[in-house]
Amino acid sequence: MNAISTIFLLIVASICHGKPISKRQCVKDTIDFATKVENSSVVVYGKANGIKLEKNNRLIFNVTFEVDCILKGSRVPRYITITQAGIIENKTSCQVFPLDWGNIIAFLEQDSLNDSTVFTPTDFTEVLFDDDSTRDALANTCNLKQLVPVEESSNSDACPAVSTNPICAPTTNKNYIDLNGGSGLSPTVIPGGSQLSIDNIRSKSLSTQIDVDTKTNGANLINISILLLFLSISFVRSN
Repeated sequence: MNAISTIFLLIVASICHGKPISKRQCVKDTIDFATKVENSSVVVYGKANGIKLEKNNRLIFNVTFEVDCILKGSRVPRYITITQAGIIENKTSCQVFPLDWGNIIAFLEQDSLNDSTVFTPTDFTEVLFDDDSTRDALANTCNLKQLVPVEESSNSDACPAVSTNPICAPTTNKNYIDLNGGSGLSPTVIPGGSQLSIDNIRSKSLSTQIDVDTKTNGANLINISILLLFLSISFVRSN
Protein backbone atom coordinates (compact mmCIF):
# COMPACT_ATOMS: atom_id res chain seq x y z
CA MET A 1 0.00 0.00 0.00
CA ASN A 2 2.85 2.40 0.84
CA ALA A 3 4.42 1.69 -2.54
CA ILE A 4 1.17 2.48 -4.33
CA SER A 5 0.80 5.71 -2.34
CA THR A 6 4.35 6.72 -3.17
CA ILE A 7 3.83 6.11 -6.88
CA PHE A 8 0.60 8.12 -6.75
CA LEU A 9 2.29 11.03 -5.02
CA LEU A 10 5.02 11.08 -7.66
CA ILE A 11 2.37 11.18 -10.38
CA VAL A 12 0.48 14.05 -8.73
CA ALA A 13 3.68 15.94 -7.99
CA SER A 14 4.83 15.70 -11.59
CA ILE A 15 1.46 16.99 -12.79
CA CYS A 16 1.35 19.85 -10.32
CA HIS A 17 4.82 20.95 -11.33
CA GLY A 18 3.93 21.35 -14.98
CA LYS A 19 4.78 17.87 -16.29
CA PRO A 20 1.40 16.30 -17.09
CA ILE A 21 1.31 12.59 -17.83
CA SER A 22 -2.46 12.22 -18.23
CA LYS A 23 -5.28 14.09 -19.91
CA ARG A 24 -6.43 15.59 -16.62
CA GLN A 25 -3.94 18.26 -15.66
CA CYS A 26 -3.32 20.82 -12.95
CA VAL A 27 -1.82 24.22 -13.54
CA LYS A 28 1.43 25.15 -11.86
CA ASP A 29 0.82 26.70 -8.45
CA THR A 30 1.36 30.46 -8.80
CA ILE A 31 -1.24 31.66 -6.29
CA ASP A 32 0.20 33.76 -3.48
CA PHE A 33 -0.17 32.77 0.15
CA ALA A 34 -2.40 35.69 1.19
CA THR A 35 -4.93 34.87 -1.55
CA LYS A 36 -5.12 31.27 -0.38
CA VAL A 37 -5.74 32.37 3.20
CA GLU A 38 -8.35 34.97 2.27
CA ASN A 39 -10.38 32.51 0.20
CA SER A 40 -10.31 29.61 2.67
CA SER A 41 -12.57 29.21 5.70
CA VAL A 42 -10.07 27.09 7.61
CA VAL A 43 -6.26 27.14 7.48
CA VAL A 44 -4.36 24.55 9.52
CA TYR A 45 -0.73 23.78 10.20
CA GLY A 46 0.34 20.18 10.79
CA LYS A 47 1.36 16.89 9.19
CA ALA A 48 -0.11 14.33 6.81
CA ASN A 49 -0.03 10.96 8.56
CA GLY A 50 -1.80 8.73 6.06
CA ILE A 51 -3.34 8.59 2.58
CA LYS A 52 -6.13 6.38 1.28
CA LEU A 53 -6.76 6.25 -2.48
CA GLU A 54 -10.27 6.25 -3.88
CA LYS A 55 -11.23 2.84 -5.30
CA ASN A 56 -12.84 4.16 -8.46
CA ASN A 57 -10.42 7.02 -9.13
CA ARG A 58 -6.77 6.66 -8.24
CA LEU A 59 -6.16 10.38 -8.70
CA ILE A 60 -8.35 11.23 -5.71
CA PHE A 61 -7.45 10.39 -2.13
CA ASN A 62 -8.32 11.06 1.52
CA VAL A 63 -5.76 12.32 4.02
CA THR A 64 -5.42 11.71 7.74
CA PHE A 65 -4.04 15.02 8.98
CA GLU A 66 -2.63 15.83 12.40
CA VAL A 67 -3.34 19.45 13.31
CA ASP A 68 -0.77 21.28 15.41
CA CYS A 69 -2.20 24.78 15.02
CA ILE A 70 -5.20 26.55 13.51
CA LEU A 71 -4.20 29.70 11.64
CA LYS A 72 -7.70 30.67 10.47
CA GLY A 73 -11.17 29.58 11.49
CA SER A 74 -12.47 27.96 14.66
CA ARG A 75 -10.66 25.32 16.68
CA VAL A 76 -10.78 21.82 15.20
CA PRO A 77 -9.84 18.37 16.55
CA ARG A 78 -6.21 17.31 16.46
CA TYR A 79 -6.90 14.56 13.94
CA ILE A 80 -9.04 15.44 10.95
CA THR A 81 -9.81 13.78 7.62
CA ILE A 82 -9.34 15.70 4.39
CA THR A 83 -11.45 14.19 1.61
CA GLN A 84 -11.49 14.76 -2.15
CA ALA A 85 -7.83 15.75 -2.36
CA GLY A 86 -5.59 15.17 -5.38
CA ILE A 87 -6.65 15.87 -8.96
CA ILE A 88 -10.32 16.83 -9.01
CA GLU A 89 -12.36 17.48 -12.13
CA ASN A 90 -13.36 21.14 -12.62
CA LYS A 91 -10.66 22.29 -10.22
CA THR A 92 -7.45 23.97 -11.33
CA SER A 93 -5.20 23.23 -8.34
CA CYS A 94 -3.92 19.86 -7.13
CA GLN A 95 -3.06 18.61 -3.66
CA VAL A 96 -0.22 16.23 -2.83
CA PHE A 97 0.12 16.08 1.00
CA PRO A 98 3.43 14.17 1.01
CA LEU A 99 3.90 11.78 3.92
CA ASP A 100 6.85 12.14 6.29
CA TRP A 101 7.62 15.55 4.81
CA GLY A 102 7.16 17.59 7.93
CA ASN A 103 4.88 20.54 8.52
CA ILE A 104 2.27 21.49 5.92
CA ILE A 105 -0.18 24.39 5.70
CA ALA A 106 -3.54 23.22 4.33
CA PHE A 107 -6.37 25.40 3.02
CA LEU A 108 -9.75 23.83 3.78
CA GLU A 109 -13.52 24.09 3.91
CA GLN A 110 -15.79 22.32 6.37
CA ASP A 111 -17.56 19.33 4.81
CA SER A 112 -21.19 20.14 5.63
CA LEU A 113 -22.29 16.56 4.90
CA ASN A 114 -20.05 15.07 7.60
CA ASP A 115 -19.05 15.76 11.20
CA SER A 116 -16.62 18.39 12.48
CA THR A 117 -13.59 16.20 11.76
CA VAL A 118 -14.08 16.08 7.97
CA PHE A 119 -12.88 18.79 5.59
CA THR A 120 -12.30 19.26 1.87
CA PRO A 121 -9.51 21.28 0.23
CA THR A 122 -10.25 24.64 -1.29
CA ASP A 123 -9.02 24.97 -4.87
CA PHE A 124 -5.45 25.61 -3.76
CA THR A 125 -2.29 23.56 -3.42
CA GLU A 126 -1.05 23.10 0.14
CA VAL A 127 2.10 24.92 1.22
CA LEU A 128 5.10 22.94 2.44
CA PHE A 129 6.81 24.52 5.41
CA ASP A 130 10.30 24.10 4.05
CA ASP A 131 12.16 27.40 3.82
CA ASP A 132 12.31 31.05 4.85
CA SER A 133 9.83 32.06 2.15
CA THR A 134 7.07 30.25 4.04
CA ARG A 135 8.07 31.95 7.29
CA ASP A 136 8.02 35.31 5.51
CA ALA A 137 4.56 34.59 4.10
CA LEU A 138 3.25 33.82 7.60
CA ALA A 139 4.88 36.95 9.02
CA ASN A 140 3.52 39.23 6.29
CA THR A 141 -0.06 37.91 6.34
CA CYS A 142 -2.08 39.84 8.92
CA ASN A 143 -4.88 38.61 11.18
CA LEU A 144 -3.69 35.00 11.37
CA LYS A 145 -4.45 33.10 14.58
CA GLN A 146 -2.49 30.69 16.77
CA LEU A 147 -5.21 28.37 18.07
CA VAL A 148 -4.56 24.90 19.43
CA PRO A 149 -6.79 21.87 18.69
CA VAL A 150 -9.93 21.43 20.80
CA GLU A 151 -8.37 18.66 22.89
CA GLU A 152 -5.80 21.08 24.30
CA SER A 153 -6.63 23.65 26.95
CA SER A 154 -3.65 25.99 26.63
CA ASN A 155 -1.35 27.42 24.02
CA SER A 156 1.67 25.47 22.94
CA ASP A 157 4.88 26.09 21.07
CA ALA A 158 3.59 24.10 18.11
CA CYS A 159 2.27 27.19 16.32
CA PRO A 160 4.60 29.07 14.00
CA ALA A 161 5.13 32.81 14.33
CA VAL A 162 2.43 34.65 12.39
CA SER A 163 1.47 38.25 11.50
CA THR A 164 4.67 39.64 13.03
CA ASN A 165 5.31 42.28 10.36
CA PRO A 166 4.88 45.81 11.81
CA ILE A 167 2.21 46.50 9.18
CA CYS A 168 0.01 44.02 11.05
CA ALA A 169 0.22 45.94 14.36
CA PRO A 170 -2.87 47.94 15.40
CA THR A 171 -2.70 51.51 14.12
CA THR A 172 -5.69 52.88 16.03
CA ASN A 173 -3.65 54.58 18.75
CA LYS A 174 -1.60 56.52 16.23
CA ASN A 175 -4.63 58.65 15.40
CA TYR A 176 -5.70 59.54 18.94
CA ILE A 177 -4.26 60.88 22.17
CA ASP A 178 -4.74 59.97 25.82
CA LEU A 179 -6.40 62.78 27.74
CA ASN A 180 -5.97 60.87 31.02
CA GLY A 181 -2.18 60.86 30.97
CA GLY A 182 -0.24 59.10 33.70
CA SER A 183 -2.52 56.08 34.04
CA GLY A 184 0.06 53.60 32.70
CA LEU A 185 -2.61 52.02 30.47
CA SER A 186 -2.85 51.92 26.71
CA PRO A 187 -3.90 55.18 25.07
CA THR A 188 -7.61 55.77 25.35
CA VAL A 189 -9.34 55.77 22.00
CA ILE A 190 -11.14 59.09 21.72
CA PRO A 191 -12.16 60.16 18.20
CA GLY A 192 -10.75 63.62 17.47
CA GLY A 193 -9.21 63.66 20.93
CA SER A 194 -6.64 66.43 20.51
CA GLN A 195 -8.99 68.79 18.69
CA LEU A 196 -11.69 68.12 21.26
CA SER A 197 -9.32 69.13 24.03
CA ILE A 198 -8.31 72.34 22.25
CA ASP A 199 -11.94 73.25 21.55
CA ASN A 200 -12.84 72.70 25.22
CA ILE A 201 -10.01 74.96 26.34
CA ARG A 202 -11.06 77.66 23.90
CA SER A 203 -14.69 77.36 25.03
CA LYS A 204 -13.75 77.66 28.71
CA SER A 205 -11.48 80.63 27.99
CA LEU A 206 -14.23 82.38 26.10
CA SER A 207 -16.73 81.74 28.89
CA THR A 208 -14.32 83.11 31.48
CA GLN A 209 -13.65 86.20 29.40
CA ILE A 210 -17.36 86.86 28.99
CA ASP A 211 -17.88 86.40 32.71
CA VAL A 212 -15.05 88.80 33.58
CA ASP A 213 -16.28 91.38 31.10
CA THR A 214 -19.80 91.14 32.51
CA LYS A 215 -18.58 91.67 36.06
CA THR A 216 -16.40 94.64 35.05
CA ASN A 217 -19.15 96.33 33.09
CA GLY A 218 -21.57 95.83 35.98
CA ALA A 219 -19.18 97.49 38.41
CA ASN A 220 -18.74 100.47 36.10
CA LEU A 221 -22.53 100.96 35.79
CA ILE A 222 -22.92 100.97 39.59
CA ASN A 223 -20.20 103.60 39.96
CA ILE A 224 -21.82 105.84 37.35
CA SER A 225 -25.24 105.51 39.03
CA ILE A 226 -23.79 106.53 42.42
CA LEU A 227 -22.07 109.54 40.86
CA LEU A 228 -25.27 110.72 39.17
CA LEU A 229 -27.21 110.28 42.43
CA PHE A 230 -24.61 112.35 44.29
CA LEU A 231 -24.75 115.13 41.70
CA SER A 232 -28.55 115.20 41.87
CA ILE A 233 -28.54 115.59 45.66
CA SER A 234 -25.96 118.37 45.46
CA PHE A 235 -28.04 120.22 42.86
CA VAL A 236 -31.21 120.03 44.99
CA ARG A 237 -29.42 121.38 48.09
CA SER A 238 -27.93 124.30 46.20
CA ASN A 239 -31.37 125.40 45.11
